[in-house]
Amino acid sequence: MIRIFFTYILPLIAPTLLYFAWRSWRKKYSKNSDKNLACSEKNILFWCFLSGIILMGITLVSIAFTSGVHPTKTDYISPHLKNGKIIGPTFKKMQ
Repeated sequence: MIRIFFTYILPLIAPTLLYFAWRSWRKKYSKNSDKNLACSEKNILFWCFLSGIILMGITLVSIAFTSGVHPTKTDYISPHLKNGKIIGPTFKKMQ
């Protein structure tokens, strides 16, 4: 569950949480109202979601390149029966 949180949920939620924290801080210390905001600042949730998706992609690519064994150096062994028990799928290192 923790892997799912760090791989999928956090990269999508973190930019939005950072935006809302910045927005509340800015409202507290700014004299400008929402009427004077630029168009890019009014549609910031779109940019938050886009940056979250980009961060998620970077996370998935980095995990793919930094973990595991190269696919050409392993053999896939499909699920099979052994002594009446089901043995799940595994990868076996090639010599």
